[in-house]
Amino acid sequence: MGHQIKKWNVAHSLQKRKLLIAINCVAGLSIFFFGYDQGMMGGINNAKDYIELMGFGHVATVDGSPNTPVITNSLLQGGIVSVYYLGTLFGALAGGLIGEKVGRIKTIALGAAWGILGASLQCSAQNHVWMIFGKFSASLWKSSTNSCTSA
Repeated sequence: MGHQIKKWNVAHSLQKRKLLIAINCVAGLSIFFFGYDQGMMGGINNAKDYIELMGFGHVATVDGSPNTPVITNSLLQGGIVSVYYLGTLFGALAGGLIGEKVGRIKTIALGAAWGILGASLQCSAQNHVWMIFGKFSASLWKSSTNSCTSA
């Protein structure tokens, strides 16, 4: 245990039940955010401003229903959503490798910092390229933390 940095080793300050609760809370949050991001995309993909900003369609009145999304580039729409899964593949592999070298706790901390970057990019995206990079970056974080918290 001498090779570990004391401030990162929560097992020294938390023991028994408190340590178990802390581990389950971190693991639960990690898994929650994994599903939350994808679950929110269903509603966002039908928002007028998002459709027009990302450039994969427009909103029109169809059969008397106003504000009906009309998707003209479903490949782009699906690509924005599915790049998340590509990022999770690379993130899980990288999280395992980094976790082996520097430890799981440091990997989770690094992943959380990377996740802030990915979330910021998604929130500020002004075009589809920016959004794709933001989704990919955020998914790297989520899968790297999921691969480390479950171990």
